Amino acid sequence: MTLKAGTLHAAESAQRKIDGFIVHDGVYPPSLTIKRHDHELASVCVVMAGGYHESFGRKERYVIPGTVIVHPAGEHHADRHEAVQTRILTIEIEAARLAALRPETRVFDDSWHRKDDVLAIFGARVGREMRRRDTVSALAIESLVLELVATADHAHLAEVRGARWLLRVRDYLEANTDGVPSMDQLAAVADVHPVHVARAFRRTFGCSVGTYARRLQVARAVTLLQDGRESLSTIAHQIGFADQSHMSRMVRAHTGLTPGTWRRHDEA
Repeated sequence: MTLKAGTLHAAESAQRKIDGFIVHDGVYPPSLTIKRHDHELASVCVVMAGGYHESFGRKERYVIPGTVIVHPAGEHHADRHEAVQTRILTIEIEAARLAALRPETRVFDDSWHRKDDVLAIFGARVGREMRRRDTVSALAIESLVLELVATADHAHLAEVRGARWLLRVRDYLEANTDGVPSMDQLAAVADVHPVHVARAFRRTFGCSVGTYARRLQVARAVTLLQDGRESLSTIAHQIGFADQSHMSRMVRAHTGLTPGTWRRHDEA
């Protein structure tokens, strides 16, 4: 069964169509089973809450909040949702817009998924803009979607082309967000010179090691802010910011939203 453009299995879905992108903020009921199907359009999905098992070909992936999944057009898959409600931000790309993006990205050529808190922040910001209907929201959504696609493309290229030692460096950074390592430590993980780490990392991931580490730090802060159990000052100390004010500046600089806004993320 092929699902036409703009069609999903969500029980509830807010939808915006913006210059070749169809953006859905969908809620799926607990224990939903979706039989084998494919989609007319390529898409990228960001799982915001809940989780599900997805089988495609002879493979299966389990996706949790913060997972980003790319589905090429025509890819067959089936889904089994957990016994909890699942929220997924889905961005479909119409054929003409996809053709226009091809000189810049090949991320939609293959089925691909990755747990990525930085990409998940883009998804959360798109979801917030979906609930706004002012004159700027369409432009804001489109720009965020393009940033998400560009960031996903860097991550995908790293998976496909990146040297194994470089992926070890990235994984080490992601596993040590509470205590940022030095360049010498990263070089030891990679068993290459620190200068080579710095150059190769920027070439592959599109940013410096320090910028990537900062993005991870901010993503961790956003996760704890949305959890809501710790005070802002406690979160700032726990993650390694100089103080609450420093955290506030960095969160706003990297996400466009204040920590207080992220804490109130469920408000319209």
